[in-house]
Amino acid sequence: MYLPSYSGKFKFQGQAHYEKLGHFVSLSLQDKIQEEFDLERVIMPSEKHRSACLVTFPIFHSKDIARNPKLVVLVLGAGKVELGQWSRSLCMNKSLAEGSLMPFLHEAIRVRGCAVLLTNPNINTYLDPAARALRRIPGHGSPEDHLHTLYRMYVAKSAAKEVSIIAHSFGGVSTMSLLSRPEVVSDLLDVGRLKSITFTDSVHMAFLSQYRITKELKKWLLENAINFVRSKDPLGEEYAPQSYTQRQSAGTDDHASTSYACRELLWKWVDERMTKEPLPLEHEDASAANHPASSDSAEEVVEEDRGRSEEEEEEEEAPKKKKKKEKEHTEQRRSKRLAENSHKKTRDKEGSESRDKEKAEDSELLQEEEANKSSGGRSKKAKNDRSEPEEEGEDSDATTDSSADKKEVQVQENGFAGESVESKSRRKKKTTTTADISDAPADVPSTHSKKKRSRKASDGETPQGA
Repeated sequence: MYLPSYSGKFKFQGQAHYEKLGHFVSLSLQDKIQEEFDLERVIMPSEKHRSACLVTFPIFHSKDIARNPKLVVLVLGAGKVELGQWSRSLCMNKSLAEGSLMPFLHEAIRVRGCAVLLTNPNINTYLDPAARALRRIPGHGSPEDHLHTLYRMYVAKSAAKEVSIIAHSFGGVSTMSLLSRPEVVSDLLDVGRLKSITFTDSVHMAFLSQYRITKELKKWLLENAINFVRSKDPLGEEYAPQSYTQRQSAGTDDHASTSYACRELLWKWVDERMTKEPLPLEHEDASAANHPASSDSAEEVVEEDRGRSEEEEEEEEAPKKKKKKEKEHTEQRRSKRLAENSHKKTRDKEGSESRDKEKAEDSELLQEEEANKSSGGRSKKAKNDRSEPEEEGEDSDATTDSSADKKEVQVQENGFAGESVESKSRRKKKTTTTADISDAPADVPSTHSKKKRSRKASDGETPQGA
């Protein structure tokens, strides 16, 4: 089916009309590409998942993809672009040459004799009527998954010794996601099958941190990957590398037009990294078993891809588990060391307390010994004092009596505090009388003294001042 010829300028009649026209253009373009370049149409997803998701979409590849030694993979961007288009709006408003893949298919198939693989990455979900929710299509749930599925189905099993990738816009993100997978790196890079990558205004640099990019891949990208970016500068103007990719001007500042505008430099980049002479074709019968054109083989590849994805996840999880185990082991050893240190500190503390207690007890014993020695000395001294002659004691008594007599005389002379004059006079008289009597001879008893002593004894009084 071909687009009908018409005269006059396109007139916009509303979004609904525009969508219908866009869908008609896409279907017509796909028929034209398949017929003109003799491509094989394969319906995705596999029959097993097709009945469940109720959504199908086609992809194209060359019929000799399994045995052709050269392969070009064309990766579309995101949005409302369908199979065979770089830009739907350019196909509708400009021309199929500017908006479609047809010029690139001509260069790849007819000029260079390469097999081609056309992706259709923007049909990722379907409506589940039972759950009334959107579900992801198995193996095609995102543009990245879609490209990986096609790689497993065709690229990995092909006989291609030279593979080139051309990716526009978000197709660069899908490409970098593919190259971050270990099995792809070993298949395409380590063996040397992947020769070049050409991006057209790719946005992969904004998503690069999400993917695992090895040192070898970075080096390879700097030598074999280029991004033709939109710019008002002339075509081929060189810029500083970005995200491990060389950069040149695409010769236009329109994002959708970059692929068509830079096509001459793009193919020059591809040719510089491919062999000049066509490589010999592999025998068709030898590669027939590797050709997964049927839906049954596609179903097997999707299942195999899912199984390998699980293996990849296990491989990716293995270092994390190992690291987690090492961390747990380290924590256990750390806890054990802390417990040992704590136990040691407790023992040291208990030992210190025991030593302090022993020191205190020793100190108390020393103090007791010193006290005993001191009390023993005092007892010995007291004993010695008691063993001195009794004359000393008599002298002491004499001294005491002498001081008492002195005190009595002083009292008799001065009187008591607060004593009246009359009392003082009578006391002096008595004192004089007593003195006269005491002057008498000792052997002559004094009648007055006897009476006085008898009177004092009867009163029970003691002499004042005694």
